[in-house]
This record gives sequence, C-alpha cells and structure tokens, in this order.
Amino acid sequence: KIHRAHFEKKSMAALTTMTATHATSQLLQHIASGHDADSAIELLQTLEDAEDLSTMCWAASGLEQQLFSLTEELPMNTAPVLIQRFGSLPGRGSPMPGACREVAMPLLRGLTELVQARSEDHKILRATIIEEADSGDLFWLQAWLDLVSVPPTVSKGGRPLEPSLDDPHVGSGALNYACQVLALIARGDEEVVSALHKVNVLSAVGARLLQGTQAKPDEQVTAWFPFATSAVLLIDALVGEEDLDRHTISNPSLFIPVWTRYHRPEDAAKGCLAALERSLQQEAFTGASQLQISALRALRHLARLSEAQATRIVRSRAPEWGLQVLQLAGLDEEATVAALEFLLEVSRRDLRLVPVVAGEAAKAASEKLPRSEEVANLAAKVMAATKKGY
Repeated sequence: KIHRAHFEKKSMAALTTMTATHATSQLLQHIASGHDADSAIELLQTLEDAEDLSTMCWAASGLEQQLFSLTEELPMNTAPVLIQRFGSLPGRGSPMPGACREVAMPLLRGLTELVQARSEDHKILRATIIEEADSGDLFWLQAWLDLVSVPPTVSKGGRPLEPSLDDPHVGSGALNYACQVLALIARGDEEVVSALHKVNVLSAVGARLLQGTQAKPDEQVTAWFPFATSAVLLIDALVGEEDLDRHTISNPSLFIPVWTRYHRPEDAAKGCLAALERSLQQEAFTGASQLQISALRALRHLARLSEAQATRIVRSRAPEWGLQVLQLAGLDEEATVAALEFLLEVSRRDLRLVPVVAGEAAKAASEKLPRSEEVANLAAKVMAATKKGY
C-alpha cells in the first residue's frame, strides 16, 4: 500500500540513527507481522507498546501523517500517548542522545498539530506543564529541557568530539517543534509562562539559540532559520506576559519578576541579538520576517524589565537593526509597530541612540498606513524623540 511504503521508507531512514541491532530486529519483525499501517488506532497502540526507539519512530512517523487529514478522528488518548512517549525518552538531566532526537521530532510535530486542532489536547498539555512545574517532578518538561540543552562540543580531556550516531547534535530538527509547541501553549497564558519560568525554560532556549546562531555552517545539523524563528517566538511569549506575582505589591507596575534578576535573562538577550543580526545579514527578505518582528518585541520587553539587559541591548547595534526592520516593514502593520515600539524604548534610554533618519522612516511608515492609529501615535513619538536627541 502507498501508506505502508511511505512508513517503511521513513522507518528505514530512522534506522540509520539506531545503533542497537536488537532494536532493528524488533522493528523488522513488527513490519513483517503485517500490521495495518492505515489504522491510526493501530499506530497509536504500536507507539504506546513499543519498547525500542526504531519502532517508536516508525509508529510516530506514521501517526504524524494521519494528523494532517484525520485529526478529528484520532483517538482521544493520542495526546497523552505522545506526551508519555516523549517524556520517557532517555536523557534525564543530560543532552538527549541523537537517536532519541530522531524519535522526538515526529512526537513533537504530532503534538504541535494536535494542540492547534483540538482544544482538549491543548488543555491536556497545558495541565501537564503546570502540574510538573508546580510539583517539581519533571517528566515531559525534563525531556524538553534535555532536548534543548546545549550539547558538548569537546570531551572532558579538551578534544573536539567526533560526530557519531549518538551525538546530541543529530536529529536536532526536533528543536523547531519543541519551541513551536511551547510557544503555542504559552502565548497569552500567564499561568503557563510562570510555570515555564520556574523550570528555567527561558535560559535553556536562549542558550540553545545563541549556540545555534553562532555555530559554523558545517556544525549546523538543522536548518537554522526555522529553528531560530520558533525559538525567538517562544522567547517573545515568555518575556511578553505579565508575572502572576505582580499583584503581591501595592503598585503592580513596579514589580520586577524573579526571572529578570542577575544573569538569568542574559542568554535570551544574547540569543535574540545574534539571531536578529544574522537574519538581517544573511537572510534575503522583501519584507520583515517573523523572526525579526519577534526578536524586536522580545528585546523591548527585556530592556523594559532588566536594567542590565537594557544596557546590553542599547550598546549593541540593535537600534540600527530596529531601523532596518522598520524600513523593511512596508505595509506590514505588525512589523511596523514592533519596530517603532523598540525604537521608542531605546529613545527612553538614550535619545542620542535613535538617529534622525529614524524619524523620517517613522513618518514614512505612518503615511503608508494612514488608517492605523497605533502606528500614527508611535510614529509621532519616535519623530519627537529624534528631534529632542539632535
């Protein structure tokens, strides 16, 4: 059958990353047994019962294909099984091995599709995240942190590590979906964001984004742009929400979240700066990209909440990059607003950092979007700031 041929092809690709011959023989025995690859229920049961990585990868890849056309018909326990299987992947506090990352990708991609298509599955993953973070007993979140953690590049003796099938860099396409699914759950949900800050997700994704952005082209095993976009979207979701504890003081606007103290947000700021610079230098766009929009939003929030990161941001070339994004925005209102808000935040720190040309670009932006009151108000403030600064 067409489906069977597709699944077997994917399983053979997955086998190249598996080092145990026992796992290989189990998968081949399963395929030879004639199980019905067209049945989502059968694939889900196989995934739930699998005891080796090869069979898990085969079943997860097959189930993933069902999600695009049969989402509403999938069993209601699909999300719990995907959550359980991802959480059970080896790692437990250390970088996830490469073979496990191959399995993680279809599991996370399937979960990403489910939480977008079915509100029940969104609630299940949301509850899992909050419960684990509150209890401190991490399972799914621990696997997520293991996947995203920066893998070592040198041995304990100081020698560069040779690539291998078990290298943590292998199969890192899962990073894209790991960031996507958390961004979907966290966006606009203060309780989820608070839970993720408890387990230091911001530091983890910031460090991985920085490492991936600074890596040499031959060291990158996943397409940089999709991962960087998802990572910056997640950072934006994490730093853009108000903290639940702000109401514990009489003036909530003066509340400083715990996660902004000391060096905790440093990697997130560095990662967003590096990704923004690289996207403007190396990626060809006719307009502003989502990565650039989210990076400016995240940097603005970080500058607003942390004096140390504000200093880092305004002393970088970020004001110049903000102007570039504004000029790229064209008729994109979201990009225009993000760039104007960022330049306005910079002007509050030091008027001299916003060049006169920014005022001219702001005026041009307001003329391109004459019906947007938000753009008009922000553009007027940026123009006023440039006149004061010079």
